[in-house]
Amino acid sequence: MMKRVSFFFLLFLLLFLGACSKKSETEEQIPPSSTAPAIDLPVKTAAPYVNMAPKMPIDPLPAHFLLTNAEGEELNVTLDHDKVTLSAIHKPLVMINLFATWCPPCRAEIPYLTQLQKKHKKELAIIGVLVNDEQNDTQLHTFLKKNKINYFIANAQGNDTLTKQIAKRLGLLENFPNPLSVLYKDGKLYRYYEGAMPIEMMENEI
Repeated sequence: MMKRVSFFFLLFLLLFLGACSKKSETEEQIPPSSTAPAIDLPVKTAAPYVNMAPKMPIDPLPAHFLLTNAEGEELNVTLDHDKVTLSAIHKPLVMINLFATWCPPCRAEIPYLTQLQKKHKKELAIIGVLVNDEQNDTQLHTFLKKNKINYFIANAQGNDTLTKQIAKRLGLLENFPNPLSVLYKDGKLYRYYEGAMPIEMMENEI
């Protein structure tokens, strides 16, 4: 009787241990989840920046300017998108040179511009526009004579407005470095140069 009880007890124990072993094996075979459970975290958002400045139009409206030089001669200039029109000048090439008399790179560039205007006077018109430079007619006359300038130099109240319009159309800041030379071919914007432009580069563009 005792042997039979011992046999059944041993058989029960083996079956129990075998079941626990299979459960452990089953748990080990389950692959861990590839994605961690989502955790809700507070999201910080920056306060929106409010720009009160009005939006500029994609295509600026045409702008008209009346330029005058030290001799009292007048020149009407129209900027229309990327085009320029001069009332009294009809040449295939127009270069608007924004400069100041107190600017060393601007002064260094003047002999090259003068030479360029003399050499290509039939097809090129150079228009100098004083920027942030308060020169009366007497002072400007002296400067023109000293530097032997042979092209139109505008010294008018509308210079600053013209300068801002040109900078806006080129995508430049208003405080761009001088000089700035803008070249138009057949009335349309061709290229512009920030800083003094070498004579060789000028020749290649014409």
